[in-house]
Amino acid sequence: MAIGARKAFEEQTDGQERERWISLPFIGCDGCPEAGQQWVSRGLLASTVINPPTAGPALEMMVRAIQTKAQPQECTLVTPSSFPPVEKLSRVPVQNTVS
Repeated sequence: MAIGARKAFEEQTDGQERERWISLPFIGCDGCPEAGQQWVSRGLLASTVINPPTAGPALEMMVRAIQTKAQPQECTLVTPSSFPPVEKLSRVPVQNTVS
């Protein structure tokens, strides 16, 4: 969504208004290596959120529940992370165009 918003500002505005919007740090939520992480590396996004895969923990919970015949917890949380790490965010340059 962030890259789409950035592209819309790029295409629908011009001059100083365009530069003002494009110079803002856009933050994504698709931290996949082939999408959000590449956009950050190319400078199109300032950062993105990486949500860890949940299939592995879900399968482990299911196997444990079957083996122990115990109901798993109602809610299990996974910890998202920032790309790049939060400590490096103030140093991220922003590009002027989406290609």
